[in-house]
Amino acid sequence: MRRARRGRAVLSGCTVRSISFETWGEPGSQVRNYYVAFTVPAGTRSVSFDVDLRAATGQETSWRWSGAHVVAGGQFTPQQGWTCADLPRVRGEGADWQNPIYFQVAEQGGGGTSACP
Repeated sequence: MRRARRGRAVLSGCTVRSISFETWGEPGSQVRNYYVAFTVPAGTRSVSFDVDLRAATGQETSWRWSGAHVVAGGQFTPQQGWTCADLPRVRGEGADWQNPIYFQVAEQGGGGTSACP
C-alpha cells in the first residue's frame, strides 16, 4: 500500500491486512465480491493501495481475468491511470471508514455496469 502523493506522507503501520473474495454465478458469467482490509494508524482519512487480486483468499473456481471488469458501486476511486485492462491488479484510493474496502469484479459475461475508466 502506498500513501505518498502530493502533500501526503507515507504512514508507518499502514498495511494491507487481508484480501478475500466470495464468488457467485456460473463459469463465464461469475461475479466476485472482493474485500481489501487495512491496518492504518488512528486519524487516517484515506488509503491509496496497489494490490494483486490473485493474492486474495476464497473458494477457488475457474475464473477468467480476460475481459473482466469492476462493477459500478465499488468503494474505491481508480488511481494512476488504472483501468480494468490492468486486472487482476487494482490501484485505487478509498476512505479509511470503508474498511474493508468492498467492490465487485465480474467476468466478461457477468455483472452489472462497468465502473472502468
